[in-house]
Amino acid sequence: MAPDVDLVNAERKAVVDFGILRLTGFNTLEAKLKSTWQSYREKFGWMLRDQAAIWKFIRYMEQEDQKDWSGVGSMVVEERVGLLDNYATDIKTEYTWNLQQFFWSFLKSTAVAPDILDIVWNPAYEALKAHTSDFQSWAEVTEKLMNSIAFSRTALGSSMGFFPGINIPEKWSSSWKCFSVAREGGIYHDGEVFGSECYWNWSEFERCLDLRDTLLAQVLPEELRPRENHEMQAHMSFRVWGLNLDQRERISIV
Repeated sequence: MAPDVDLVNAERKAVVDFGILRLTGFNTLEAKLKSTWQSYREKFGWMLRDQAAIWKFIRYMEQEDQKDWSGVGSMVVEERVGLLDNYATDIKTEYTWNLQQFFWSFLKSTAVAPDILDIVWNPAYEALKAHTSDFQSWAEVTEKLMNSIAFSRTALGSSMGFFPGINIPEKWSSSWKCFSVAREGGIYHDGEVFGSECYWNWSEFERCLDLRDTLLAQVLPEELRPRENHEMQAHMSFRVWGLNLDQRERISIV
């Protein structure tokens, strides 16, 4: 049986697109961001186990309107030259961080009694307040990772829609919006169990990062490396220019 031409072309395109991304140093960028993110989790993640403390801190941020609980930042991308050399679309360096969204993401589908939320003193809550600046830094690294993942989706395009975490940035935004709308609309109240679509799963996020790290660390086989394979080099060059090299070895002109 003759191979499906479209399938073969799609597979070849996926290999070429991945090869280009792999040669830009993008994996180094994401690995550094992942390492920084994990260091914050190891240092401060234990403070986010108390659900009542998180709810209290979210309320506190809403009451203290004079403070800046969100902002805009810009990430430095040392690997940017390699990316610009191979892509017409630059990686997004500007990001918006939001502490309310960040703390929301650690809420779990576990009910918290209203009287617990109203307790005056909570040691975990006091710890969150004392380390607000650290949590802001953690939130900013999270948004940088979202920018990185979003760029990989653009770079790989439709050829690798199965790549781990490709849809994470959209889910990050939509789940937060769902929670905000449900809360503001009075559909749910603080401490209640919201709909599953209103929660974020950090375990799933970390699994995606690990899978991405494993895949991005893969090196193309020697026979597919552009230095050894001139045909692959030609395919990559055409892809960088936004073109596709015709796969047929011969073209008959009638």
